[in-house]
Amino acid sequence: MGTKDGLDKFDGYTFKAFRHDEDDSTSIGSNFLKSIYEIESGVLYVGTNNGLYRYNDSIENFTTLKTGGEVRDIKEDSSNNLWYIISTQLYRYDLKTGEHHAYPRNKYFDATSICITKDNEVWVSTAGGLLEKYDAAKDSFTVYDVFAKTPAISSKWIERIYYTSHNTIFIGTSIHGVKVFDIDSKQYRDILTYNADRTAIFVRDFIQTDTDEYWIATESGIFIYNMKNDSFINLKKQYNDPYSISDNAVYTLCKDREGGIWAGTFFGGMNYFPKQYTAFKKYFPDYSKNSLSGNAVREICKDMYGNFWIGTEDAGLNKFDPSTGIFTHYKPTGAKTDIAYYNIHGLLADKDKLWIGTFEHGLDIMDIKTGKIIKHYSAGDHSNLISNFVITIYKTREGEIFIGTWEGCKSITQLLISLFV
Repeated sequence: MGTKDGLDKFDGYTFKAFRHDEDDSTSIGSNFLKSIYEIESGVLYVGTNNGLYRYNDSIENFTTLKTGGEVRDIKEDSSNNLWYIISTQLYRYDLKTGEHHAYPRNKYFDATSICITKDNEVWVSTAGGLLEKYDAAKDSFTVYDVFAKTPAISSKWIERIYYTSHNTIFIGTSIHGVKVFDIDSKQYRDILTYNADRTAIFVRDFIQTDTDEYWIATESGIFIYNMKNDSFINLKKQYNDPYSISDNAVYTLCKDREGGIWAGTFFGGMNYFPKQYTAFKKYFPDYSKNSLSGNAVREICKDMYGNFWIGTEDAGLNKFDPSTGIFTHYKPTGAKTDIAYYNIHGLLADKDKLWIGTFEHGLDIMDIKTGKIIKHYSAGDHSNLISNFVITIYKTREGEIFIGTWEGCKSITQLLISLFV
């Protein structure tokens, strides 16, 4: 992972950081990483704001290949060439001979991004809105204008190009969203230009996640594009949703071998979206009326009416009706008909009664139909409850109920609660 404070290697458990050391010529040349690329043989090349470096895995150090500016992009073709861009100047590096060949900006173009097709075609985007196709035989380029049909705009900067399995090239721009260029017909079309509020979309990166699905990193969150039906879903930061992306400024995307997606953001660090083998519907508190009341869910049980009772350690008791999706909250108020405490540690639904164990506040019995507490037991009263910290409640197949507390267990018979026998 490239950051502004060095290169980080993550093994699934821990991070190891590689940073520039002025006294070590084999350290990485700068702490500001701009691009990372692994070639077919497994060698890692990293681009910084001060040149290109090769990582030597066996000894964990770096070899300097080129200094003098920020490396915007790195790609490898099948002819043993490494293509890279330093400060909008394109270079071709022969991996066999170690020779660098430059394509000067004053003679060619200001390069911004590179992609390689399955047929080993090298395509380069420019700051002026062009695609340049490399001709190896002539060592020259053929130009295609992907803003030819676009009304006059202030910038034609192309930030990223990406070759797709449909033999097309996605084109990410700074103020004109996403274009798609068909390599066979040499025609392009605009597929995503504006946000819902009609502001421009700045595109940073692309990744293919399925046969017809592509994720697009932008300054407006992540767009998931379905090529088959030409539709988009926009993932954005939701302030009341801890499972949403942490920042809308998404700079880079990576798909791992398990199918999970890593998203690097500008303000929100690294986000990970695991492959959803089984879909889960998530419930969390968002401070609205119809939501779970707390974060620390301790107990869940189901009653004879189909309701789920959810006890939390930080915000009382919840009743959830799955048929309507409605949550009902139960919190202590001091009234005898309300629960004794917000920290719930034991629940048991038995016929039309709900047994509620609390942390250091005894045992409540609720009438499920009315939602009212009809009996409360504390340690030291006539119930013979031995502790006010009720940890668990269990009903046997024979119908006897046991109350497990911090200091031991009592059965319903021992508690002398004849009302509910």
